[in-house]
Amino acid sequence: MNSDTRQCLPHHGEIHTEQMVNIKTEAVLNNDEANLIEIAHHAFNNENYAKCVRTIERIATLQQSKLNPILMDLCHKSYKKVIQSAASNTDRLKLCEWWRLFVESTRLDDSSNEALLCQIDWRSECLQERLKLTRCVNERMRISELLIVSLIEAYEVAVQCMATFSAVKLKQRIDGLCSMINDYLRNFSELDKVSLVIEEGIELLRLIYNEAKDEFNTTIQNNSKNEDDRKILMAIMNEINLVLQHCSWCDINKAEIKPTDMITVCNHSNTAIIDQSNTSTNDLSSDDDDGDDNDNDNDLYHDDIIEARF
Repeated sequence: MNSDTRQCLPHHGEIHTEQMVNIKTEAVLNNDEANLIEIAHHAFNNENYAKCVRTIERIATLQQSKLNPILMDLCHKSYKKVIQSAASNTDRLKLCEWWRLFVESTRLDDSSNEALLCQIDWRSECLQERLKLTRCVNERMRISELLIVSLIEAYEVAVQCMATFSAVKLKQRIDGLCSMINDYLRNFSELDKVSLVIEEGIELLRLIYNEAKDEFNTTIQNNSKNEDDRKILMAIMNEINLVLQHCSWCDINKAEIKPTDMITVCNHSNTAIIDQSNTSTNDLSSDDDDGDDNDNDNDLYHDDIIEARF
């Protein structure tokens, strides 16, 4: 693996040393007096990502595994680039494991919920990349469960970061959780027993569904003219219903998870009707049969399940 491989960077803002004055670290690197933070930024901006990773990991060692969120993000992005340029899948798997260990073993010098959310998202991204590279069924199941746990934690912390709860603002996180649980149920449907992680995810989705429905009803009662928010809330409820359909044939407490509401979007009139008739799981499953042909066209794992933080 060539550590000097050059790749085109995605659009990103230059990160300057002035932002890091509070954690300046002086040390000797390659027999030269150097500021490690400046070296890390210079390496990143010159697309020398392997050197950026090595430098920031050394900073973390000198600071007893504690980093500023900006440096942590820089190392996180660099790890992703190094993995992309790795020569083989074996190298990528090894780098993913180092990346995961780095994320999980490094503490941030910021104790806010926002910083915690960033760290959970970094871990989720690492697990997602690891999942893409894994072909062993048992290992994919294990990593999928770890990723779902991470997505659940991220959602809960994101809620704490909000002054006023809004399911609309959390749609990307809800989409990611639905996608991962859906994939898990589809790919591991032959299991005799579904893990507690999945049951916890299902319970959270049921809670989100009720919160989205309450938010939807509030917009109706307040005669809100924000049509976009109502459409997003309807999309969230429909998406959760689709997950519940998969649960029905996994025998996860059928009576408990049966959806109590079905959202029907009438496109021709741009109106939504909430059917309170307790639609049966079998009815829902029959509606989903028409879409089975499209399942094979979907990518197994999704690239957009992690909320963009930087």
